[in-house]
Amino acid sequence: MDSQVVTRKIEVSCGEARGGGSLTIHLFSANERRRRALKTLAICLVALVVGACIPGAHIILVPVIIFVSPWLVYRAWKVTSEISSVDARCAQCQGELTRLTTAERYPIFESCLSCRRENRLQPVSDYSARCNA
Repeated sequence: MDSQVVTRKIEVSCGEARGGGSLTIHLFSANERRRRALKTLAICLVALVVGACIPGAHIILVPVIIFVSPWLVYRAWKVTSEISSVDARCAQCQGELTRLTTAERYPIFESCLSCRRENRLQPVSDYSARCNA
């Protein structure tokens, strides 16, 4: 199975104001997840070799890299999707929202570039979609 790009409708809220928008999400296939984990493992092994070649610092670097590497590889493998773009406006001032978050964990909090208020982004539920229709 190849990776997919999907668009999800979201609700943007800032205080009492509400708005809408969409997120473009990249869903990783099992092969892509495996490739990302192996790439992370390769980077950790290179860091381990480089850290072992640094006199004095290798006493700390090598054990830290050995300890942290399995966690980093697992974390890279565990990521099943990431947000590639946000198409939403601030619910208060209609300013542009920053995109700081790439992980797809709801609710997402993003700041407005104009008014600096924090906006809450969450997927539109089926219930609220039926009530607004």
